Amino acid sequence: MLPDKLLEGAVQFHGHLGPFLILGLRAGLLGIDYLGKDYFELKAKVKTTLHPPRSCIIDGIQFISGCTTGKGVAYEMGYAKALDKPFVGLKTDYRTFSGMDEINLMLAVSVSALCRSIKEVIDFLSRTK
Repeated sequence: MLPDKLLEGAVQFHGHLGPFLILGLRAGLLGIDYLGKDYFELKAKVKTTLHPPRSCIIDGIQFISGCTTGKGVAYEMGYAKALDKPFVGLKTDYRTFSGMDEINLMLAVSVSALCRSIKEVIDFLSRTK
Protein backbone atom coordinates (compact mmCIF):
# COMPACT_ATOMS: atom_id res chain seq x y z
CA MET A 1 0.00 0.00 0.00
CA LEU A 2 1.25 3.47 -0.86
CA PRO A 3 1.46 6.04 1.96
CA ASP A 4 -1.33 8.64 1.84
CA LYS A 5 1.09 11.59 1.75
CA LEU A 6 2.93 10.09 -1.23
CA LEU A 7 -0.33 9.42 -3.06
CA GLU A 8 -1.58 12.95 -2.36
CA GLY A 9 1.64 14.45 -3.77
CA ALA A 10 1.46 12.28 -6.87
CA VAL A 11 -2.16 13.27 -7.48
CA GLN A 12 -1.25 16.93 -7.11
CA PHE A 13 1.65 16.47 -9.55
CA HIS A 14 -0.39 14.50 -12.10
CA GLY A 15 -3.81 16.08 -11.71
CA HIS A 16 -5.95 13.06 -10.79
CA LEU A 17 -5.81 9.57 -9.31
CA GLY A 18 -5.93 6.57 -11.61
CA PRO A 19 -4.64 3.00 -11.93
CA PHE A 20 -1.83 3.85 -14.35
CA LEU A 21 -0.50 6.59 -12.04
CA ILE A 22 -0.41 4.01 -9.26
CA LEU A 23 1.32 1.50 -11.56
CA GLY A 24 3.95 4.15 -12.34
CA LEU A 25 4.46 4.88 -8.65
CA ARG A 26 4.91 1.19 -7.90
CA ALA A 27 7.29 0.70 -10.84
CA GLY A 28 9.31 3.72 -9.68
CA LEU A 29 9.47 2.39 -6.12
CA LEU A 30 10.61 -0.99 -7.42
CA GLY A 31 13.33 0.70 -9.45
CA ILE A 32 14.71 2.74 -6.57
CA ASP A 33 14.54 -0.27 -4.24
CA TYR A 34 16.88 -2.16 -6.56
CA LEU A 35 18.97 0.66 -8.03
CA GLY A 36 19.09 3.26 -5.27
CA LYS A 37 17.82 6.83 -5.45
CA ASP A 38 20.35 9.26 -6.81
CA TYR A 39 18.42 12.02 -8.56
CA PHE A 40 21.10 12.52 -11.21
CA GLU A 41 22.33 8.95 -11.66
CA LEU A 42 19.09 6.98 -11.70
CA LYS A 43 17.68 6.82 -15.22
CA ALA A 44 14.23 5.81 -16.43
CA LYS A 45 13.25 4.50 -19.87
CA VAL A 46 9.52 4.31 -20.44
CA LYS A 47 7.89 2.89 -23.58
CA THR A 48 4.17 3.46 -23.68
CA THR A 49 1.55 5.21 -25.71
CA LEU A 50 1.66 8.98 -25.42
CA HIS A 51 -2.00 9.35 -24.55
CA PRO A 52 -3.98 8.53 -21.42
CA PRO A 53 -4.54 6.36 -19.62
CA ARG A 54 -1.28 4.48 -20.29
CA SER A 55 0.84 7.63 -20.46
CA CYS A 56 -0.14 8.35 -16.83
CA ILE A 57 2.47 5.73 -15.87
CA ILE A 58 5.17 8.24 -16.87
CA ASP A 59 4.08 10.78 -14.25
CA GLY A 60 4.08 8.12 -11.54
CA ILE A 61 7.64 7.10 -12.41
CA GLN A 62 8.82 10.71 -12.64
CA PHE A 63 7.20 11.69 -9.34
CA ILE A 64 8.56 8.81 -7.27
CA SER A 65 12.02 8.47 -8.81
CA GLY A 66 12.93 12.06 -9.65
CA CYS A 67 13.76 10.91 -13.20
CA THR A 68 12.41 13.75 -15.27
CA THR A 69 13.03 14.79 -18.83
CA GLY A 70 14.07 18.23 -17.57
CA LYS A 71 17.00 16.71 -15.66
CA GLY A 72 17.97 14.66 -18.69
CA VAL A 73 17.57 11.34 -16.89
CA ALA A 74 14.40 10.08 -18.58
CA TYR A 75 15.22 8.55 -21.94
CA GLU A 76 13.38 7.52 -25.04
CA MET A 77 13.85 3.81 -25.62
CA GLY A 78 15.77 3.99 -28.90
CA TYR A 79 18.26 6.47 -27.48
CA ALA A 80 18.91 4.23 -24.49
CA LYS A 81 19.48 1.25 -26.81
CA ALA A 82 21.96 3.29 -28.86
CA LEU A 83 23.88 3.96 -25.64
CA ASP A 84 23.81 0.23 -24.86
CA LYS A 85 21.88 0.80 -21.63
CA PRO A 86 19.96 -2.27 -20.42
CA PHE A 87 16.30 -1.94 -19.48
CA VAL A 88 13.23 -4.05 -18.83
CA GLY A 89 9.95 -4.01 -20.74
CA LEU A 90 6.73 -4.73 -18.84
CA LYS A 91 3.98 -5.98 -21.14
CA THR A 92 0.62 -5.13 -19.61
CA ASP A 93 -1.68 -4.69 -22.59
CA TYR A 94 -4.40 -7.03 -23.87
CA ARG A 95 -1.91 -9.17 -25.82
CA THR A 96 -0.43 -10.35 -22.51
CA PHE A 97 -3.70 -12.06 -21.70
CA SER A 98 -4.70 -13.11 -25.21
CA GLY A 99 -1.69 -15.36 -25.82
CA MET A 100 -0.42 -13.20 -28.70
CA ASP A 101 3.35 -12.88 -28.58
CA GLU A 102 3.80 -10.13 -31.16
CA ILE A 103 5.29 -6.86 -29.95
CA ASN A 104 6.61 -3.79 -31.67
CA LEU A 105 9.89 -4.62 -33.45
CA MET A 106 11.65 -1.61 -31.87
CA LEU A 107 10.68 -2.91 -28.46
CA ALA A 108 11.61 -6.50 -29.30
CA VAL A 109 15.20 -5.63 -30.24
CA SER A 110 15.71 -2.98 -27.55
CA VAL A 111 14.70 -4.48 -24.22
CA SER A 112 17.04 -6.56 -22.10
CA ALA A 113 14.03 -8.52 -20.88
CA LEU A 114 10.34 -8.45 -21.72
CA CYS A 115 8.36 -9.28 -18.59
CA ARG A 116 4.67 -9.96 -18.17
CA SER A 117 4.41 -9.30 -14.44
CA ILE A 118 6.04 -7.30 -11.66
CA LYS A 119 7.35 -10.62 -10.26
CA GLU A 120 9.21 -11.26 -13.54
CA VAL A 121 10.69 -7.76 -13.34
CA ILE A 122 11.86 -8.39 -9.76
CA ASP A 123 13.35 -11.77 -10.75
CA PHE A 124 15.20 -10.20 -13.70
CA LEU A 125 16.53 -7.29 -11.64
CA SER A 126 17.69 -9.62 -8.86
CA ARG A 127 19.72 -11.63 -11.40
CA THR A 128 21.34 -8.51 -12.90
CA LYS A 129 22.47 -6.77 -9.71
